[in-house]
Amino acid sequence: MRNEAGTSHFDGGSSSQCDMMGHGYPITLSKLPCFQFSFELRYEHLAVCQMSLKDRQRARDYVEVDVRVNGKLTCKGSFDYRVKLWEEDKSNHDFLDEDKARGATDEGYYSVFGKAYDGWFESHVEPFMTIEHTCGTSHPVCFCYFFPQTSTQIATTKNINLQRHKYTRCAGCDQAEAITYEQTKNEKAAFADEP
Repeated sequence: MRNEAGTSHFDGGSSSQCDMMGHGYPITLSKLPCFQFSFELRYEHLAVCQMSLKDRQRARDYVEVDVRVNGKLTCKGSFDYRVKLWEEDKSNHDFLDEDKARGATDEGYYSVFGKAYDGWFESHVEPFMTIEHTCGTSHPVCFCYFFPQTSTQIATTKNINLQRHKYTRCAGCDQAEAITYEQTKNEKAAFADEP
């Protein structure tokens, strides 16, 4: 059945709005048995817009949260550090951002920012940081800091004394160290190629 606005409706389906390609007309989509949303509009031109059920659910159900963390790492003497920001997933964590420095003395500052996504049907994100450092050791070590689950943006400061903290290594450190390994390998290769 066609209404006065020029949109097509299919009986028995749930509807939503979609703009016609290049025209900005409001279009009503209806749920079809083939799990696709489809319509035909004959208003000056014939246009067809299709959206899969999977894409439609993703657009409706995922969560997006801005995460911004600044802070200071302290250690007596010289040390290197890498701070990576992540969104926790069950298998492969989402890498968001990194800040790093070499040869910091007594203290080093970092700032990381990213957009954390989660879904389907999730109502929150689970951001965390991995901190790799050489404070008090000749070989880098790693520990994790987890933020509370949230559906609202995070803008906070987190200062950590690398010699006096209770944070421990987590599974995310394996992924962080793998990225660091690749970065270091690429940096060495680039240095070797310099004339």
